[in-house]
Amino acid sequence: MSTKLKLEQLSVHLSHESFRIIEDYTDSLNLVRKREVINLLDSYIEALSENIRKNDSSGLLRDFKHIRTHLCQNFVRLTVLNKLNHLYNVTKALIEKGAIASISPLPDKPNTTSTYETYKNQVLPIEFLSKVKKKTLSSDEIFYDTLSRTCSTEIAQRLKEHVYQFKYVKLHRRPLNIFLNFISAEHPRWYENPIIIEESLRKFRNNLLKNLSRQTAYGQFQHVKNSIIVLRDHDLIPKETDFPDNLRRCTKTEKARLDNPILCATNIYDEREKELFKSTTFFIKDLSSEIEYNLKLLLKEARKIVFEGYRNYKDQKRLISISEKKEFLKHPELKVLKTRSYRGKKQIKFETNPFLRNSDSKSKKTRISNLIAYFDHFYECFINGTVNHNINDLVCTNEVKQSLGLTTRLASAMQIIIVEELGINPYSLYKVKVNTDVNGKELVQVTDEGSVRLRALKPRARQSKTRSAHGSLINPIDILEDDIDAATCLKMALEMTDRARKFTSKQELWLCSSKEGVQNPVPETFQNEFNKIRTKAALKCELLNSATLKKIRFSKGVLIYLNSNGDSLKTAQYFGNTVKTTLARYVPDYITELVYRVKIRSFQHILLFMAVAHDESPSDSLGISIENFSNHVKKAFETPGMGGVLYNSLLTQKSDCETIELKYFCVSLKNIMLALKYAKEGDDQNLKDDCLAAISKISEGPIIMKQLLRQAQKNLNIKEDN
Repeated sequence: MSTKLKLEQLSVHLSHESFRIIEDYTDSLNLVRKREVINLLDSYIEALSENIRKNDSSGLLRDFKHIRTHLCQNFVRLTVLNKLNHLYNVTKALIEKGAIASISPLPDKPNTTSTYETYKNQVLPIEFLSKVKKKTLSSDEIFYDTLSRTCSTEIAQRLKEHVYQFKYVKLHRRPLNIFLNFISAEHPRWYENPIIIEESLRKFRNNLLKNLSRQTAYGQFQHVKNSIIVLRDHDLIPKETDFPDNLRRCTKTEKARLDNPILCATNIYDEREKELFKSTTFFIKDLSSEIEYNLKLLLKEARKIVFEGYRNYKDQKRLISISEKKEFLKHPELKVLKTRSYRGKKQIKFETNPFLRNSDSKSKKTRISNLIAYFDHFYECFINGTVNHNINDLVCTNEVKQSLGLTTRLASAMQIIIVEELGINPYSLYKVKVNTDVNGKELVQVTDEGSVRLRALKPRARQSKTRSAHGSLINPIDILEDDIDAATCLKMALEMTDRARKFTSKQELWLCSSKEGVQNPVPETFQNEFNKIRTKAALKCELLNSATLKKIRFSKGVLIYLNSNGDSLKTAQYFGNTVKTTLARYVPDYITELVYRVKIRSFQHILLFMAVAHDESPSDSLGISIENFSNHVKKAFETPGMGGVLYNSLLTQKSDCETIELKYFCVSLKNIMLALKYAKEGDDQNLKDDCLAAISKISEGPIIMKQLLRQAQKNLNIKEDN
């Protein structure tokens, strides 16, 4: 249920005045806090509404104590503190507006572990629990419930074992859950009759096409069919059970999609609008302009986050230097000595908690600096998401996470830039490692020229692909916001996660800080952060509300195809697929037709001009003025899109006296080492350029060449260390 709908449902339980006050209060909050407050009220509104209507302060006080206990029984202490803060702030807003009588004092919060445990162990009345909204069941709980209702004990156990053996459980669990509910609705003991199983599978297969594309329906039915086959193989259903064939695949279904996979208003994959596209003269130009504009909006938002996030990280040393680290580390209870004037004369000295929250802006900055200094010193606490000292308000805040490592928000912004530029599959990017766990081979490597080589695994293809992000030797902190590219993001990510990788011995590139410590987040976490980024970008273009990383990759690939006049090789190189796969899955036939129409039309114009070239007046033969004829000829010969030997022969040829200077490089370990050293330290710029060109060619060569280059780099590093 959406946040907006939950807010509307609160009005059923409250008076018009109370609801208006709560609505105004939530509108003043940011999106995250607004969602938290509304979800909290939605859970307990039935328990609170009666006493709010009666304006019964003693009843509300009792309800608040019950809510505190219920929260302690279901959440960790820090989460309880956060939720109680929200609840008390809403209560204060109602009191200030006169909607309810004053409640003083409000129930204490579990500020210490001991009080938290005390509240947690309290018994709640059944009447109160009956009014609390039930927690939504997890996907696992729903699946277990379905198995217990629709299957025998042996079948339920075997299906559990089958489904949970896969890496991505939800792909198998969800369709099986739907099928079991479907078949048991009409036949509770379905597993005893082979004909019922066969007919139900056929109906289920056909029903999938009502809501899913053919390709998705094919996959889901196959997962269900495989699960039922397992039951037959283990004699849990009759052996004579036959299974219907899966849906037929054809070449066209690879492009049949329910939603538009490109960031534009026009769905070029909708066959029903095919004729409309063909009749539009400037369709290709308008389409590419729209895709490019939408991609730029997302990139602008992502670059802004990366630019600010990296500066927050680099500000770490300055913040630690102005903290009270030296003083509180000397104290056994991590306290600092403060002085305060008493009646303007007498100075009073007292010890205080350096991490205590304070409304004063100067104290807030000092507290943040102290927290960063603490977690920098006790780095294992930052890694594990814990604290070594039981001190009030000693928590790992967002500012600490931004200063000491990579956050999921910053990582997601970097992934937008990397996917858009390199065309790497998002799921492959999520799982990228810096080094292999086996022999320590580098998978993300920064070259001497400042470029970055990235090697990522494509699970379905069962192979790894290497992508190169061209960069420079400029320090990332000096790069302008608009110049941030994939190489810059990868270098920033390597730097920001270097300490965490050494401390944890983990090799993932995206080691991000979270409530549970530093870890490699699941794909869903990155996708949730991406959704927040796209929401901001969507303020300028509503279409971006449906954006995903896959759509960014898809859109950029189609944009490359359109802007390159149908260069399928260039497009295939971006996607990392073969030309056949690229054209089959990403580019519609009639878009290819439109691109080639432009090329053919240009070629026809040249043939027409050649046909009248020997006429006494070519312009008169075509019925146009001399000036127009001249412009048309120039325009025709300025169209390189058609290519070919004929086109090249028609162009003005270079003079024969011009010669091309060929240079050869003798490949050996010593020569490569010499080229690497001179490219780094040499004086002659021309010779340095030649060395860089040779190194670049070697890096693009076969494996044996790359091995020589890597060995030469290692040897140079050893010499420099000695």
